[in-house]
Amino acid sequence: MQLYIALIMYCLVTLLKQKTGYQGSQLDLKRYIGVSLYELLLSFARKLYGKGKRQPRGRRKVDHDRIYQETLRQVISGEADHLNDLTYDPVML
Repeated sequence: MQLYIALIMYCLVTLLKQKTGYQGSQLDLKRYIGVSLYELLLSFARKLYGKGKRQPRGRRKVDHDRIYQETLRQVISGEADHLNDLTYDPVML
């Protein structure tokens, strides 16, 4: 009996994954179903498609070559007066 229940649950989760277009794993989908079993369908959909808690963006990569080329272009064209300003930050372009 337990084997039949497990197979039926696997088939239902697979069908739900295909119908909703969920990109995560089947185990995550099954966990969302278990957590949202007694909640509204809207709550389940938010957990399924929501971004959840804010994720860290990680360390930003700075394109130093692009900043150098832009600064060099400004110096050559005579537009480098703003470089004496202490509030100017070329990284925040």
